[in-house]
Amino acid sequence: MGNVVSLDAHRNRKDARAWNELNCIFTRSLLREATTLVRSHFPDVKLRDAWVYRFNGDHWEFHGPDDFYWHGDADGAYHARYKGWMAWLERKGVALD
Repeated sequence: MGNVVSLDAHRNRKDARAWNELNCIFTRSLLREATTLVRSHFPDVKLRDAWVYRFNGDHWEFHGPDDFYWHGDADGAYHARYKGWMAWLERKGVALD
């Protein structure tokens, strides 16, 4: 006999999946805005040289150019990259208003 899943559990999973997809779309749009700022202020920076690492639940590390390091909570890799790039821009003195 296979796994039996209640209808409520199935609906909850379906709602969670829809929320995750929406969150992914939103954080990717945030990341797009951040990378646009990076490219406009620092055209020589290679975005692909930055990377993120998840190490405990929702805790992430961002490793960026010039040995820059950010760590904190994020909803996923896109969100961590966004937060990392924004912290890097702030460190570089770019006004983020």
